[in-house]
Amino acid sequence: PRDDWALIAKEQFRDNPLESDLDDTGRIDMLLLPSVFENEAGRVVVTPVCVRGATFVRGDELQQYVRRTGGPIPSTDGTISLQTLRTCPSALSEIEIDEKAYQVSLEIRKGEFWSVGRFDLDAVDGSQGLRTSDIMLASVIEESLPERETPEGMWERNDLWIKPVAEARYKRGQFIHVYAEAYGIDSREGGGLTIQAVLAEGGTDDVPSSRLGRLFGGRDDTIVSVSFDDDIQSNSHGRSLALETGDLAPGLYTLALRYTEQSTGRQAVTRRELRID
Repeated sequence: PRDDWALIAKEQFRDNPLESDLDDTGRIDMLLLPSVFENEAGRVVVTPVCVRGATFVRGDELQQYVRRTGGPIPSTDGTISLQTLRTCPSALSEIEIDEKAYQVSLEIRKGEFWSVGRFDLDAVDGSQGLRTSDIMLASVIEESLPERETPEGMWERNDLWIKPVAEARYKRGQFIHVYAEAYGIDSREGGGLTIQAVLAEGGTDDVPSSRLGRLFGGRDDTIVSVSFDDDIQSNSHGRSLALETGDLAPGLYTLALRYTEQSTGRQAVTRRELRID
């Protein structure tokens, strides 16, 4: 039928995968902040989604579409139900993909009101040395309880419950909770991993790789700087941490993590932009 919103979504995704030609008068903003991690099948994309307003209610379904870049019109890759609209995330999308390039579209429509969020995923080569996941920003990270189900809005990973945020934004005084992983680690006896975290003023465009080297080396001022030495028992490793923001001025910041393999000196860096209000 002409008003089948799933069909409309597929057509718009095909014609212009990063835009929507639907009438903007009924559009409701969607916040989302995807993070990509490795798993046995290839990659898992975890995306907290926030849709606010009185139009959508608990139980309304969010459609997930995954399209191979340059590929045919996608069929739906399943639905997830909105959980709560009083706090974010409203829903948590979890999609498994291989290492090729994809486009992801998360869409919901109710009457004349609709909301959509889309993003690209680059192809990766998982065989290349020491590497990292994205930095997942969260409002809460706590140890999981085996006797309880994972709470709504939280992702379970490595015996942790993580509540990711749908917007890289924190209030001054609020803890920045962080989770990230490293892969391709040399786990032979005697090996370890040094993990450094720095928070620098300015967005990612203002903090080039050359400056990151000075920040990690202590040759340039950082706002926040912490370091951990972790024992490694396998070729992958997850680490959570919490950064204080009480002394930070409002503005844009770059959070960067550097992993250094103690046995070889190999390094890998990942970073994410965030804002303090």
